[in-house]
Amino acid sequence: MSITRSLWDTISSIEDFGERLMDRHVRLAVTGLRRSGKTVFTTALVHHLLRGHDLDFLKAAHEDRYLGARIVKGDGERFPFETFEADLRADPPRWPKPTDRLTTLRLELRYRTRSWVYGYLQPIQTLTVDIVDYPGEWL
Repeated sequence: MSITRSLWDTISSIEDFGERLMDRHVRLAVTGLRRSGKTVFTTALVHHLLRGHDLDFLKAAHEDRYLGARIVKGDGERFPFETFEADLRADPPRWPKPTDRLTTLRLELRYRTRSWVYGYLQPIQTLTVDIVDYPGEWL
């Protein structure tokens, strides 16, 4: 292997690491068997992220750095969060119909960074989260 090739590979590796370090987009696939509550879990998770309460699982919330979330346009068919939330809040509550196709909901979560480097450059960060719900029959 030539020195030039080795140097090029090293530079490429550093660039890849930098891109991963700066990546602020994750995909969360909710898995489980048929009728195990994936849709209810997803609806409850989104409900809490949007309202900013009961976020025991989110370190930024404990540290008072969580600024909130919002639903944004994503790719593919959209997860019908509002319909499922209304069904679960109805009197009496209605369990969502079984998932029969792949749906996705994209959220943007805003938070204050803990990093002094990012804090200086961009104190408010945005994490984009795609939550994917798919039929349990696919497992």
